[in-house]
Amino acid sequence: MDYIGNIGTEKIIRNLPKLDFVAYIITPWHAHSFVAALKYIEEKEGRTLNGIIILKEHSVSNQLIDDKFFAMKNVKVYKFKDDESLFDRIKSEISGVLYYLTLKQNNNPAFYIFR
Repeated sequence: MDYIGNIGTEKIIRNLPKLDFVAYIITPWHAHSFVAALKYIEEKEGRTLNGIIILKEHSVSNQLIDDKFFAMKNVKVYKFKDDESLFDRIKSEISGVLYYLTLKQNNNPAFYIFR
């Protein structure tokens, strides 16, 4: 699993050739809901979606979902560094997603954000 750290979501997104979704996952409920939603969308659209998953520790329990839960070839999993501040995390998330959405405006396939 790679760490976002100083890279930032925007740089990660820029380096990916095709991206259909970004998922931010904290709890097991997020993980299971994401997998179910992704499966539903893929069946509905008749294609495999490519994307990134960003894992974060739970703010109270400090638990982190195991990246092995997402054993999918079309998905890259990242984790925020433990020492990143909340402000830096939010800034990284927003800048990356906004950057990608501006690229997607003219290309029509849907872009999904799982939160």
